[in-house]
Amino acid sequence: MFQILDLFARAGILGVPYKGPVLAASAYGDLTLRISGDLDILIRRQDVCKARDLLLCGGFGLHEKGIGRNCFDFRRLYHLEFSGDGENPPVELHWRFSDDLDFPTDPAEWFGQLDWQEVAGRRVQVLPPEQTLITLCLHGTKDLWNRLILVADISELIRRCPNMNWRRMLDLAATPDALRMLSIALRLAHDLMEVDLPRKVCELIDEDRGAQALGARIAKRLLKGETTVVRPPERIPFALAVRRQPRQRVRYIANYLRIGFTPDELDLAYIRLPRNLSFLYYLVRPFRRGIGYIYLFLKKVGKIRLKGTCCS
Repeated sequence: MFQILDLFARAGILGVPYKGPVLAASAYGDLTLRISGDLDILIRRQDVCKARDLLLCGGFGLHEKGIGRNCFDFRRLYHLEFSGDGENPPVELHWRFSDDLDFPTDPAEWFGQLDWQEVAGRRVQVLPPEQTLITLCLHGTKDLWNRLILVADISELIRRCPNMNWRRMLDLAATPDALRMLSIALRLAHDLMEVDLPRKVCELIDEDRGAQALGARIAKRLLKGETTVVRPPERIPFALAVRRQPRQRVRYIANYLRIGFTPDELDLAYIRLPRNLSFLYYLVRPFRRGIGYIYLFLKKVGKIRLKGTCCS
């Protein structure tokens, strides 16, 4: 993490790590108490191309192989994933936090409100606790709260920051949808981890009956030990339930359909078409994705039959 931040700094790029080691230090007080599988670093949108090239030169491999130097689809992408090389861990560069969950604040606006935090004996610039908590709420919502650690992160951060500015927190959750995301997260932390919350905050989240119902469903699933990969049949109803405004629900569906039918880098790499036939990629995409779904279905059926054979 330090090497990447120094590499960016020499190129005039401000990188802000969040989650991962920074969260382990701030929420748990010990880097060994929270394992992270990758490094998440927030950068400004205008620095994406330069940061990408620096990581590629540093030995990282870009997952999205078809992305050119200046052809990012910022309507669809919100981060870039890089694989490590054995010595380096996977890295995710973010300029937004999600592709499908509307967020009322541009993360770039937070770059003027950063804090300093000591991590492994070195001071680095990080998001303040209030912004960190908001990002954790959004991350948990995006993953349908499919792991208990998502709730534990929020709970421990609240416990380690007794002077958290709750008024500022509520101001960051400026829309009804964002407030519902926050209410669900705080309810889970209160009910599952017995986190103490200010009385006014408890009253506020108690007013949202929809958040109560969603929180109860999530808590029941977590207590059963169920962890699942988020699939569209689960993601879409949950995302619609999180949104309180009909207009935002329509916007979500429209955005989801746009992303689903717009050709991406994998479609461009699947078959090479001349520029004057590029419109055919809109036909290539459903064909390619259909082949992928058929493969996954056959693979699943094969496992089921194999399991039945072994049991018999």
